[in-house]
Amino acid sequence: MSIIMNNFIKWNPIFPAPKDLYFVNLTDNGGAIDIHLAEMKDDRILILRFKGVMSYQVTDEGARSRSLYKDPSYRGLVVSDKSDYLNWFHRESQEMFLDWDLKHYSVGNINNIIDIISGDEVEVSWQAEV
Repeated sequence: MSIIMNNFIKWNPIFPAPKDLYFVNLTDNGGAIDIHLAEMKDDRILILRFKGVMSYQVTDEGARSRSLYKDPSYRGLVVSDKSDYLNWFHRESQEMFLDWDLKHYSVGNINNIIDIISGDEVEVSWQAEV
């Protein structure tokens, strides 16, 4: 098993960057997912729409303590083109998607960590909370 050094950088899909996001819901639309997040002090929902999703996982934040301890940059909204999860995906797919410019997006929030492998740009919007 090879060891991959995670290469996460801050990802700011919207300015100003939201703080203290909590999970509202995730909708899987067959190849696209919508993640709805909210700020504690605001009445808006941040919607992150990922198209061309090849893989994703949702894990309780407490169950990821090893990853968070090992790599403190793995918090908040981050992206990587070289990560353990992306490496796992390429091994499992027998490297058939190596030339697709896939990225590992991570959406860390108060409730959980959502990891997404996608190559398409992410659509970001705010919606009034109903």
